[in-house]
Parts: sequence; C-alpha cells; structure tokens
Amino acid sequence: MRRGRHLGWLLVVVPLAFVAATYGWPLVALVRRSFEESGVRIVPSTLGNARLARIAWQTAAQALVSTLGAVVIGVPAAYCFARYRYPGRRLVWLGVAVPFVLPTIVVSSGFLSLVGSAGLGRGEPGSWSLIVAAHISVNLAVIVRTVAGRLQTIDPRIEESARALGRGPLSAALVSVSAARDAIIGSSVIVFLFCLTSFGIVAVLGGGAVSTVEIEIWYQTTQLGRLDAGAVLALAQLVLVVGVLLIHLRTLRRRGSAPAVTTTRRRRPPSVAARATVAVCVAVQLACVAIPVGALLVRSLRVEGAWGLAHYRNLGDALAGTSLDVSPLRAALNSLAVGGIAGGVALVIGAAAALALARRQAGAAILEVSMMLPLATSAATVGFGILLAYRSAPLDLRGSALAIPLVEATIAMPLVARSLVPVFAAISRPQLDSASTLGAGSLRRLRTIIGPVVRPALALAAGLAFAVSLGEFGATAFLARDDSPTLPQLIFRLLNRPGDAAVGQAMALGVLMVVLTGGVFAALESIGGGRALEF
Repeated sequence: MRRGRHLGWLLVVVPLAFVAATYGWPLVALVRRSFEESGVRIVPSTLGNARLARIAWQTAAQALVSTLGAVVIGVPAAYCFARYRYPGRRLVWLGVAVPFVLPTIVVSSGFLSLVGSAGLGRGEPGSWSLIVAAHISVNLAVIVRTVAGRLQTIDPRIEESARALGRGPLSAALVSVSAARDAIIGSSVIVFLFCLTSFGIVAVLGGGAVSTVEIEIWYQTTQLGRLDAGAVLALAQLVLVVGVLLIHLRTLRRRGSAPAVTTTRRRRPPSVAARATVAVCVAVQLACVAIPVGALLVRSLRVEGAWGLAHYRNLGDALAGTSLDVSPLRAALNSLAVGGIAGGVALVIGAAAALALARRQAGAAILEVSMMLPLATSAATVGFGILLAYRSAPLDLRGSALAIPLVEATIAMPLVARSLVPVFAAISRPQLDSASTLGAGSLRRLRTIIGPVVRPALALAAGLAFAVSLGEFGATAFLARDDSPTLPQLIFRLLNRPGDAAVGQAMALGVLMVVLTGGVFAALESIGGGRALEF
C-alpha cells in the first residue's frame, strides 16, 4: 500500500518538476530580467509606449478575427461530420487536421506563394488578410474535431423532438449546437490563444510590414538586444494567457460534468435541402488544406516562368555562401533527431501526468493547471525564458543541442497527457483491485493490466508528439544553432534571401516537410481510428 502511495506521488511530482524546470524557472527568469537592469521603471516605459500599445491591440484584434473565422467555418463543418454520412467524409476528417500538424512556416510559405512575394523584406498590402487566413487554416481542426466529438455525444432525437414541435431544420440543428456550446467556447479559447501567440505565421507573412507582440519580443531581444523590454512584453502576454486559460479550464470542467449521451444511431444521409450545406462545408474545409499546400507545390515546380524540377535538384546547394552552409539532408536528420528526443521525453512525462489525472491523485488539480500553461504559451516565449534561465554553468543551455528538444517536449507533453487521460480512465478499476487482492504490486499491475490496454494509445501519443515537434519554429528563433539547423530554420533563411531560386528552394523544402509530417500524421490516424488529434 505504501509503495502504491509512493508511486502515486511520483506520478504527480515528476511532471510538476519537469514543468517547473522547463517552464516555471524560465518564467521566474523573465520576471527577474524585467527589473534587473532598468528597475521598475521599465514596466511603465514599455507598456506605456504608444507603438507597443498599438501592436498589442493589433495582436488581440487579429486573434479575435481569426478565431471568429475558424468558428464560423468550423461549427457547421463539425455538425455535418457528426450528423451526416457522405462520400469522402473520412478523407475530409483527415485533411482538415493536416495544416495543424504541419510546421507553421510551411503553411505560411504556401500562402506567401499566392502573392508572389520574393522575400520577407516586402510588406505585402494584404499581409493581415493572409495572416488571418493562415491562422484559420491551421486552427480549423481545433474547432471541427472538438465540436464534432461533443456533438456525437448528444442524442440526435432532441432535433427530431424540436421538428415535431414545429421548428424548421436550421432551428432544430441549433438545438444540438447550443447543447455543444461548452465545446465551442473551449475550442474557441484554444484557437484564440494559438493565434495570440503565433510566431512563424506572422514572421513569414508579415514581411516586416506588420508586427505582433510575439514578433516584437523576438525583435527587441535578438535585433535590439533589449532583453529587459522583451521580458516585460513576454510577462504581460503571459498574464493575458493565464487569464484566458482559466476560462478554458472552466469549460473543460463543465464539459466533463455534463451528462454524455453516446448515441448508437447511425449517421443519416443528408436530405436534399442539407446537401448544399454539406457540399459548402466540405469545399471550404478542403480549400483550407488545398490552398496553402497546392500553392506550395505549384511554386516549387515553377522555375523562371516554366515548369521543372530544378528547385528540387538544387537543394544540395540551397544555402551555399550563407551562415547556414548545411545540406537539407543534414537539416532533415537534425529535425528527425530533435523530434525523436522531444517525442520520447514528452511521452514519458505526459504518460505519468495522464495516469495521475486519471487516478485523481492528490495534487492532480495543480498538475492539470500547470500542464496546460506551456500549451497556451508560445514556444518563442518559452525559448526566450530558457535562454535567460540557463545561461551559466553548470546548466548553460545556450547553444546546447538539448535546448530545443526540451522546449518542444514541454509544449508537446500536454497533448500527450490529454490524449492518454481518457484511455487511463477507462481501465477497469475492479480488475486492478482484484489483482491487488491477489498480491500483484503496482509495477506488476502496470505491466500486465494497464500496459496491454494503453500500449496502442502510447504509440499514438508518441507519434503525435513527434509530428508536432518536427516542425516547431518559434523556439528555434532563440535557441537554434547555426551548425545544427532544422528544416524550418532552413526554410526561413531561404525566404530571407533575395531571388527566385531561393524562394523556389524554400517551397521545395516545404513540400518535403508536407510529405514527411503529413505521412507521419496519416499513419497515426490509421492506427488511432481517426482520433490522433483530439482537444
């Protein structure tokens, strides 16, 4: 019994210690750095700056518009998926999630090719429009998959009852949608946070002409050397993120306490009147995938106004003469290594956290809140914090090969935990009690009862962490090493170079990342029965 209690505490303490080391202490370093040189006066001077205030409002406004766009498109699409049976339904379900797992810099490059920009130095007139469109494309899966999952737990007979009482088809459908408002609010909050802390999309599509708080943090710290101002901005952003995250956790608790009615009724074919709605929803979802990926592919095949494969053949010389004179193959291997390390660490820590949450272990409430913070904070902010926190012996991570995997594992760990909690919670408690009565210890129960049940889910969670880590870009802006760049870093450097060849080679690298990341995610979907990405 005592051993079991010790194991239970370890399940809470180990994840908390990891989050404290990779997120909490860097956060403390941010706070200290804010006042270290300039004192308290740096806070009002930074937050009172008219230019920074305008950037803050622009950041919040674009996040709000992007979220509204994703909700307007995503909720009808989720309803169609949950209620109707139509050709290509599983393909659409897979496709809508692809932009989310793709590196943001790849999706951004696809949208960039639509305007024919030759580099980041140009401020395109439609930059904000492209940024919002890219945010909708990337985050649409959050709305669709979360709301569709909730709608599938709502008995469709409530719509039939509404129709019998004289309501029209749209009004009856709104009854189910209203019952799923907790999922709509929760997923909207997540999308808002992702758009608020977006870095790669704004860095590529902003073209230097637009800025957000996230870009300003990077600019103040890496270009101007103003670590104190950057720390103040990061801290102010974090305060907002925590407030929004508390709203999200409240919606999660309401969703968990709401009675779930799992319907066994089959999805029905859409009626004649509903076919147009289904067709529009499917077309819009496919457009969100096809536009960036298709534009990326087309641009990679255009060589000086003609069709060809020169950009792919010349990838070996893509960065000759630059500070990143590394072959794309070497960068791909670096990306795979970083993703593998981050995925492994995230799996171990996330599985321990999921087991503690599923068992309602003492301290699980604190763990749940702590675990969600890195997911809602941008990788750039976490990377900046690690840069400040671990810059002296014996833990000097500046230029260390472990810095980026640690940041990526910190961000991927909540996804792993959230995907595993339902699996652990479904394990038969009476069976575990019976095994304990027969003398099986905690480790033996874990090996013989829990292991066979969760092993497929563990493989799925590990693959998801790997796919998410593979294309992470925000942290590399602070922590990347020039001698060990990843593929997203190479793409960003190429987009900064003038000339058609550099942009074309960046698009070719983007296509390779689409194949790599999309292939990994498609395999995960087949293993998980379409549940590789849940929110």
